[in-house]
Amino acid sequence: MNCEGINYFVFRRILFLHLLLFNISYFSQDLERVDLIHGAVANPDLYFENGKAESTYGYYKVVPNGDVKGLLVLLPGYGRSSNQIIKETQLPAVAKESQIATIFPTINQRSTLDSISTVLITASIKDMTDKYNIPKDRVFLGGFSSGGNLALLYTEMSVKNKGNAYVVPKGVFAVDAPVDLIQLHYTMVRTTEANCNEAYVNEAKWVVANDIKKYGGTPEQNPTGYITDSPYSRSAKNGGNAQYLKDLPVRLYTDPDIKWNLEVRCADYYDMNAFGLAGMIRFLKLSGNKNAELISAINKGYDLNGKRNPHSWSILDAKDCKEWMIEGFNDTVK
Repeated sequence: MNCEGINYFVFRRILFLHLLLFNISYFSQDLERVDLIHGAVANPDLYFENGKAESTYGYYKVVPNGDVKGLLVLLPGYGRSSNQIIKETQLPAVAKESQIATIFPTINQRSTLDSISTVLITASIKDMTDKYNIPKDRVFLGGFSSGGNLALLYTEMSVKNKGNAYVVPKGVFAVDAPVDLIQLHYTMVRTTEANCNEAYVNEAKWVVANDIKKYGGTPEQNPTGYITDSPYSRSAKNGGNAQYLKDLPVRLYTDPDIKWNLEVRCADYYDMNAFGLAGMIRFLKLSGNKNAELISAINKGYDLNGKRNPHSWSILDAKDCKEWMIEGFNDTVK
């Protein structure tokens, strides 16, 4: 590698560390915890913080001064702390500048939507809309990885049951989410068989075992269970749950770096989340959704320490995403 290449990667590390320190200092006095669900009502494995299960659940919030003109709900990836999202993306900061509040529900032990996670997300949204007089048609959802799946599924179920739903989000986005659980299952099987990278192999074994336990078998044995829990299913003629997003703004972010995946994960295109994400956007476009977008953020994925990782929050351009949300609100949020 030449000196220019070395300097570039050094620059990237310095930049990400700078952004990390900026985000920590920017929000150090603004991030507030709100508890909503207590005691026997709570599920002891919904959220882990510092390696321990919490018995009280709620959300973290960042609220601008003055009138609050919109609400953004962000969901973390599996095992990631809700209050760490502000270190991984500047979206809450730029949203705050436009009078949009952001909340981070305390859910990090779910890869699919269930009753308790639905209750908590709804309770968090209701608490905020009531406290700050936020119109229910000014709510966006988004999430990273499995949190992206939760955001998509919550939005899909809200549309499906809109007669009974507290809120139908104005739009939704997901950052490198594994939207098709049948594809994910076989990707994990292939990862285990390849035995290429210990960390990814251990994750794959856990996913496969958890799938079989949860759904009573493989996708061949019980495809319905996998399809029901997927935001999108290539195996379903109607796209599965994706059919409920035909009329909403949808953005799916991915960094489809095949070279990195081949070298680090021994993975091909089929094994990348981009495969399912592209399939979902294709389905939505063919279904008439003119506001469905696949954001291909090639080479934008880096961890906070500057290490290359396509599976990260950094593939989302915060300012661009905020402007997209404002367009979705379609009125006075500026």
